[in-house]
Formats: sequence, structure tokens, C-alpha cells
Amino acid sequence: CAQCHGSDARGTRGFPNLTDQDWLYGGSPEKIKETITNGRVGVMPPMAAAVGNEEDIKNAFNAGKRSLDTAESYVEKINKW
Repeated sequence: CAQCHGSDARGTRGFPNLTDQDWLYGGSPEKIKETITNGRVGVMPPMAAAVGNEEDIKNAFNAGKRSLDTAESYVEKINKW
């Protein structure tokens, strides 16, 4: 995900921010899996072949979520200072 969406997942021009609540195609785990697996025509290529089988996709999603949760937690701590 970082190659397009950035190492902080906050996106860049043409690549949406994955850390906010503004999900273009839905932010449910099912919709995210659908996007990773099948891509979005003209927007994002299907990543299933690059990521691997169903279990690999689930693991990639969970790793990304943990990473974002950790980053969010870190930002919240900084903002409290």
C-alpha cells in the first residue's frame, strides 16, 4: 500500500488517504478486501496476485490496520502534549 498511498498511508495526489474516515468505495473490511483483491477500474490495479492468497490478503489488511492504529495512537499522544 505504501508504494502508492505513502509510508504514512495519508496518500498523495491521485492516491487517497487511508487514515481518515473518507473511504471512496466503503471502509468495511469486506469492501477493503474487495478493493485489494479486484482493484478499482481505472483507479487501482488488482493486488491479489501481488499480495497472495486469501489468507495473505487478510494478513496484509490486518498488518496495515495495526500500523494505522499504532500511528493514530502515536499522533493522539503527541497531540495531548
